[in-house]
Amino acid sequence: MLDDVLSWPLRALRTIAGWALGLLGWLWALLVDEIFTNVYVVAAAVYGFFRALGVTVRSGFTGQRFTLGRADKRLDPGFHWLIPFVQRAKVVPTRSRTLDLEGQRIATRDGLVVLVSSNLVWRIEDVTKSLVEVDNLVAAMRDWLAVAAARVLSATTRADLNSAGGDGGSAELDRRLEATLGELLAPWGVAIERAGFPTIAPSPRTALILQTRGRVRTRLAAHDTLGGGALGVLLAGGHPELPARRFQRAAPREAASRAARRAAGQLAAALRAGGPGPLPVGHSVVVPERHTGPGGTKAGPKRQRVGSQRNIGPVEKSRPRSERFDR
Repeated sequence: MLDDVLSWPLRALRTIAGWALGLLGWLWALLVDEIFTNVYVVAAAVYGFFRALGVTVRSGFTGQRFTLGRADKRLDPGFHWLIPFVQRAKVVPTRSRTLDLEGQRIATRDGLVVLVSSNLVWRIEDVTKSLVEVDNLVAAMRDWLAVAAARVLSATTRADLNSAGGDGGSAELDRRLEATLGELLAPWGVAIERAGFPTIAPSPRTALILQTRGRVRTRLAAHDTLGGGALGVLLAGGHPELPARRFQRAAPREAASRAARRAAGQLAAALRAGGPGPLPVGHSVVVPERHTGPGGTKAGPKRQRVGSQRNIGPVEKSRPRSERFDR
């Protein structure tokens, strides 16, 4: 009886072991069958497993290791082992890179609008900050480059931009931009190597304003020169008056034009009232008549010059040509 009681656990263990071995055998057979059936899937799974065991960092790059989501170690160029599914690594380039921004419109302190292009040479110094403190480093840096360029140029005037045409002025604007960007990008672990403005050009409207201002100043200088007696030296000591304005010179011509139109109207009224007759040579009147055009017979005014055969009455036609307009 005692032997039966002691042998029961052994028989139970043997039964469980048999079931476990049977299950393992079935799984092994299934695995072998899947390996020969889906070769490419199995190869990809094996490759992914071994890739999870480590990472290779190339020269010019730096890696950051994360253990259970926490950044804990910087990885220099070379091969580094990782614990699969527990640790992972992210590699970023730490060599110098450039960033360009074209066609930015900025208003200066005195209200002139300029079109600016700016560029930046940068590199990552702190890999942890560049990966943790900002989501998209390059996009954020492009935004800060626009902000820094606006801060620098909005504090300048036209005189500063004119002086920037030389090497000294341009270098000063570049130094301001570099200092501003260094302050803005420091929290992201980015070092600024070079920053500057390749081109600063006025907008089309600003260029028109500047050209108009230059022409006005040139005319004012000529006005002062003529009024100051320089022309009088050429005219044997005479001192001419200042040039008259356009409307003053055009006033006599306008008065003569109005008088001519008034006389033409009076002559046309007399012609309509009394019929055709001799009129002063050199005037033109508008006489309504019927004339045939391409679309048929139409009534419309025609301008006739006085002195033509159309304006000569029947009595005048009978007189000699030399006596027709004596009166």
